[in-house]
Amino acid sequence: MNNPPVESGSRPKTDRTYNVFESTPEGLTLSLNFESNRGKLPWPVSEGVVTGNFGVQKVSAGVNRKYDGITITCKTNIPVRCVADGIVTSILELGGYQCVVVRHGKYLSVYSQVDGVKVSKGQEVKAGTLLANVAEVADDEFELEFQVMNNGNGRYENPTSWLKPR
Repeated sequence: MNNPPVESGSRPKTDRTYNVFESTPEGLTLSLNFESNRGKLPWPVSEGVVTGNFGVQKVSAGVNRKYDGITITCKTNIPVRCVADGIVTSILELGGYQCVVVRHGKYLSVYSQVDGVKVSKGQEVKAGTLLANVAEVADDEFELEFQVMNNGNGRYENPTSWLKPR
């Protein structure tokens, strides 16, 4: 059996599930670019140590906590940069800190526990754009909460699988 001819310039069909955020050429391009960079995205901060891992973590005997992202502990309030091209969809106040949400097609990157936000809602950003600074969460303790969400299935994904190895 012969495969049907593929028109010039079109992509072969795959089993990929498309999302409403990919209904425009721009949205689809952002999603596909984000997906093609899995494991290669830059870290949102230039230094720091992952002190909170994605998934269920034991807090104490019989007490577990589910982390939807990672916590990166830094020595100072260093700059937080966007990991991929996208559009700032929200700037929120959460628990005394700020949070910046960037849409990359059907994906979201979320930067929580930041201060001094440098972008505005609706702004197009590129990978490396300065978003804010890491917030001080205790005396001389600075932490960034970083999450990646697939809005296609509503699930948080392990951010370290998206970031390039350090």
